Amino acid sequence: MKNKKNIIYILSVVIIVAGVICTAIWGFNYGTSYSEAERITIYLGKEYKMEDIKQIVNEVFEKEDKMYQEIEGFSDTVAVTVKNVTSGQLDVLNSKIKEKYELDDETVLTSSVIPHQRLRDIVKPYIMPLIITTIIVWLGMAVALKLGANEGIIAKLIMAFVNLVLAEAVYVSAFAITRLPINEFFIMGILSVYIIVTICSFKFKVNLVKEEKKK
Repeated sequence: MKNKKNIIYILSVVIIVAGVICTAIWGFNYGTSYSEAERITIYLGKEYKMEDIKQIVNEVFEKEDKMYQEIEGFSDTVAVTVKNVTSGQLDVLNSKIKEKYELDDETVLTSSVIPHQRLRDIVKPYIMPLIITTIIVWLGMAVALKLGANEGIIAKLIMAFVNLVLAEAVYVSAFAITRLPINEFFIMGILSVYIIVTICSFKFKVNLVKEEKKK
């Protein structure tokens, strides 16, 4: 059991080091929602079908990642976020939209640049809630393990926290190594890893103390 743990820790450290190296060389691969992108707002002046808009946009921006958003309160306006846009593509998109919806206006769309978001800015809103939750959970774990009634409980709690930090670091490093995009699913993954590791640590420590007391 001890040898398996050592192997897991060694592999974790190797992955984290590799992740740090990849981040230093290439940085993270940010998805459209977090990287610098162009937000194109299309004013149609009439109702539209999102399927038609997507078809036209895909014709203009074939290989680019795209995000679509229906503007709330306006049934005639849609926003499209694209990572890389040229003025020529905007002109083509404008012409296709006008042709599809038989519009006479010279320009039916506007564009604005969405700035790039850094990783620390993305995770910042979650840091304090996770810290508070961790403190509460670890205090509850200490009470459940009857802190003071069994030697080494504090060491076990510290080890559980170390495992949590390692798991999160491995998760982030995996994204850096594989070049998976940093997007909304990345945040969901961080929270999922936190929940799974915390629950597993709690159950493992409780079972471990029960076995020690039986002895």
